[in-house]
Order: sequence, then C-alpha cells, then structure tokens
Amino acid sequence: TSGARHVLIYEDPGVRAQCLKHIPVDEIRKRAAEKPGSLGSKDAVIRHLMSWFKREHFKWVNNAPCEHCGSGSTKSAGATHANPQEKAFMAGTVELYQCNSCGKITRFPRYNHPGKLMETRQGRCGEWANAFTLCCICMGYEARHTVDWTDHVWTEFYSEDQGRWIHLDPCEDRFDGPLLYSEGWGKKLTYVIAFSKEEVIDVTCRYTRQWEQCKERRTLCPELWLAEYIQSINAAKSAALPPQRRMILQNRAEVEKKELEPRNYVKPATWEGGVVLPGRTTGSWEWRKARGELGEGAAEGPAVPDTALDLARSAVHGGSHEDTQHFDDAAFLAERCATVKVGGQKVSRQMQLE
Repeated sequence: TSGARHVLIYEDPGVRAQCLKHIPVDEIRKRAAEKPGSLGSKDAVIRHLMSWFKREHFKWVNNAPCEHCGSGSTKSAGATHANPQEKAFMAGTVELYQCNSCGKITRFPRYNHPGKLMETRQGRCGEWANAFTLCCICMGYEARHTVDWTDHVWTEFYSEDQGRWIHLDPCEDRFDGPLLYSEGWGKKLTYVIAFSKEEVIDVTCRYTRQWEQCKERRTLCPELWLAEYIQSINAAKSAALPPQRRMILQNRAEVEKKELEPRNYVKPATWEGGVVLPGRTTGSWEWRKARGELGEGAAEGPAVPDTALDLARSAVHGGSHEDTQHFDDAAFLAERCATVKVGGQKVSRQMQLE
C-alpha cells in the first residue's frame, strides 16, 4: 500500500540529515532535562520535541496568504494540478487562493514529501503529522504514521520508558490521549491504521471504547480479509529483518495485541484537573462545527483563550478533507475488496465476517 511505501522516505539518510538541520536537538534535550514532568527521560524529550514543533516550527494554513502583496486576506479560487516542480516533492493537489487586495492568485501545493515540509513549515494535519513523524525518527525514536479513515492523521511512537506505543497529535499538542477523537471530538471512527518501516497495524481499538458500534461502521471489507491482508504485509516485512529484531517485534506485538483487544479498554484520558476531553481546537470554528468535532459544551462561536488551560486546549490548527488524499490507502480497501478471497473462497465486499 502507499502508506507502507511512504514511511520508507523517513529512512532516507539525506532526508534525515536535512531534517536534523531544522531541529534544535540540544535545546530540546535541555528543556526535557529541566522540565521532564512525570515522564521518563526519553518520553520527556519527545514531549518537548512536539511542543517545539507546534509552538516554534510549524504553522497552520487556512487560506494561503498572498505571495504577491503579502496580504493575509485571501479566498479560495479552487484547485489545479501540480506542476513538475511541485510533483518533485509529491504534491498532488494545488489549492488556489485569490487575494482580496490585489486580486492575484497564489498557489498552495499540498506537499507530501516530509523533507520538503520541514522547509515549508506549513500545512494542515496531513503535513503536520508527516513532518513530525520524520522528526521523531530523526531524534532516534521508532515512530508510526497513523491514518484515520474518517479524515485525520497523527503519530505514534514506541516508548522505551513505558514499553508501549503512545499516541502523539502534534496539531493538538496531545501526548497519550487516544480517546481524544472518539470521546472529545465526537468522531465516529472506522479504520485507524498505523504504518512504519517494519509493520502495518490496525490500531483502531486504541482509539475507541465502543468497538461494537465502530465495527458496524467498518463496511469497506470483511474483517477477516483485512486481518489476513495486513498479516501478509507484515510477514513480508518480517522476513527481511534479522532474527534478533524479529524477536523484539514479536514480543512487542504480543503486548500490543492484548492492549488492542476490545475488552481491554483504555482508561479515558482527561486534561489536568479532571477536565473532560475537549473537542477539536484546530481549524476554523465554522469548519469544525460543520464536521461535528466541537465536542460537548462548545461555545456558540470561536472563543479567545485567556487561561493557561484554554491555551493548552487551543493548541494549533487542524486538518482538512485534503489531508488523507495523499495516502491512497484510503482507496485500497475499496479497490481490492470488490471481490476478495477469504479462506480460499471469493466473497463480496458487502459481506461481514466476524
């Protein structure tokens, strides 16, 4: 799948070297040593890496500012195909914005090359997660690029301090809050698939406590077929690994398998002081409302944060419908499931196998 291929870019030595030029490694480690909070030393570094990425490095783009006169007031003028220079950095769609001052058009390529994104330092949740996953790997962590089929993207990293995979959302500056989407934003999750150079994992159960309801929405293909397809990908990846590394991954997989069993529900995470999980804080208020991601008790309009907790909640920015288009895995199920083989027999995509 393209998701499994895409993460191999993170392993390119040239891409890593370029990425590290943008990361103040020593400063981030210093901050982690001075303010680790309740985290172990390695987890504290990645927590501060995410805070740096959010607050100092990457920025959110709603409407691209005018590249001609510098005005920040623009309106959408549709989209077009990428030119050869934009395609070189894996841009698929190019959004067009017309300046409300000078009337000229600005191009906003939706780049999908993580190295290029570390240079442009802007985008929506697809770009954020893509570039941040690269940052994690460049800092020496094992990380997964995690795609939510209902339109969001984030990162998971393997915590050696805790011996488990942990959720990271750089847009929301959220560490280890897997229920944020289903119980904060109110998302009706279907498939959440995590990709790394060594494995592909269906991690949906980490992000919901309502597996039975979630399973009813998973209609793209039979569950057994999906499990067997992912298993075939992982078998091929595993065969290329040294025996010692294979054993490490097998041991981790056993731990994660138990964690992801629907009956082993994760505890709901809360903000400091027991505040319930917030709705989405990224993207315009109108856009979040249209997507139904404001969460319960949201104010009737965009709020101006005036407390430390509000500032923590407001994080930055968000995603759009474009963010998962770059990963045509969102189509691979439909493409491959019109007729698939399960147990040697052909079944239609409408069939559900428990």
